[in-house]
Amino acid sequence: MTEFMTGATAWLAQHPHWIFLVVCGVAFLESFFVIGVLMPGAVMLFALAGLAGALQLPLLPLLVFAAAGAIAGDVSSFFIGRALEHGMHDRPGFRRWQPQLAAAHRFFEKWGVIGIAAGRFVGPARPFLPAVAGAAGMRRDLFIAADCASALAWAPVYILPGYWSMAFAL
Repeated sequence: MTEFMTGATAWLAQHPHWIFLVVCGVAFLESFFVIGVLMPGAVMLFALAGLAGALQLPLLPLLVFAAAGAIAGDVSSFFIGRALEHGMHDRPGFRRWQPQLAAAHRFFEKWGVIGIAAGRFVGPARPFLPAVAGAAGMRRDLFIAADCASALAWAPVYILPGYWSMAFAL
């Protein structure tokens, strides 16, 4: 894995315009139903942002691509939840994730739309909240508005520390 990361970093350093799309992809997967729990998205985004800072890439597009990826991951998860409805709790493939689904459901029931916005910053339940909201029948426009607002707040929290750590280190 270390060799892969070293090679990927070297390749991105030689092709810096791809960093924006890679950040978008990592943010998408970090926000996507179930996958977000399995991958070290925060670490990867910190490293990518650090590389972007070291290469002095513009910050605003980096933030936009991070937010766009997060929104796309959440909206996709919302529609997966909408398609599965309440059956996702009973499906064999999701039995392993029952504690996270239950925690996300409790969080959503308690906080509703505010929970969607705040939930982006809440650990293990985070990638499950959009699917739970979709399964619960939350209005699409309300979900998207809360999700966009939270992604715009989330992107700087995840991107700026890595970016600034390298941009000002040079």
